[in-house]
Amino acid sequence: MNKYSIRRPFLKLAMCSLLALNLHNASAVELVVPKPKGASGQHKIELLKLIAKHADQPITVVQKETSNRIQEINMLNTQQLNVMWAPKTADLESQLHAVKVPLDKDIVGSVAIIIRKQDLAKFSAVNELRQLKAMQAGVRKDTVTRQILEQHSFGLVSTLRGHYGYMLDGERFDYFPVAASNAYSLASNWAQSEQLDLMVYPDLLLKLPLNSYFYVEKGNVQLANVIESALHKAIESGDFDKLLKSSPGYQAAQQFYQSDDVKVMDILASL
Repeated sequence: MNKYSIRRPFLKLAMCSLLALNLHNASAVELVVPKPKGASGQHKIELLKLIAKHADQPITVVQKETSNRIQEINMLNTQQLNVMWAPKTADLESQLHAVKVPLDKDIVGSVAIIIRKQDLAKFSAVNELRQLKAMQAGVRKDTVTRQILEQHSFGLVSTLRGHYGYMLDGERFDYFPVAASNAYSLASNWAQSEQLDLMVYPDLLLKLPLNSYFYVEKGNVQLANVIESALHKAIESGDFDKLLKSSPGYQAAQQFYQSDDVKVMDILASL
């Protein structure tokens, strides 16, 4: 036996180890995502960490600064991001590949209203949807909420920019629809920092067909499948619901549903 025959098994073992390492690295997935700007976005980051826990391959989550959704879509299509989250809309589903697992259940679709304190009696008399439709809601022009309310013939004042608290206080419109998960914190902020005489109307909730998805680039079916598979595993394990119910947004929305006085008005729409 020569010295080369002794070394050959060790060389073969080293090559196999290197190949295994390369295969492991090749299967690792890096999710480059927008840096969250609020509690809802932070919940999506926690969901992505949950995906990493339940995925069949190693996943790391990298956050990048973005300024708005249009920029995020552009960054997704130029591989500067590879995952984003946004409301479910036909327009987004035509541009991107949606991972069709709803992320928020009823949280995003539970919409409260902020009103002027002086109008409390007027809103206390609202018992039917037609009464609310006769008033003016202030909404951002580029939102899914505006599309839904417009489909259902709500009176709307829509703008692309501006301080909605000041506009409501200045009687430009009658009420401001806002996610129930964020309503009390927003109204409190307007009252304290802007000294606006506004309040959340506690006895009315609109239920809109709103939800959000994770989105990837149109052709990236492989990544979409990785995310979808891990989400289903998280749901089956109970981890998904546990995370959702521990989120500040879910707990804030539950304040409305736990009230015996709240009127829930269902609004259906095709998006």
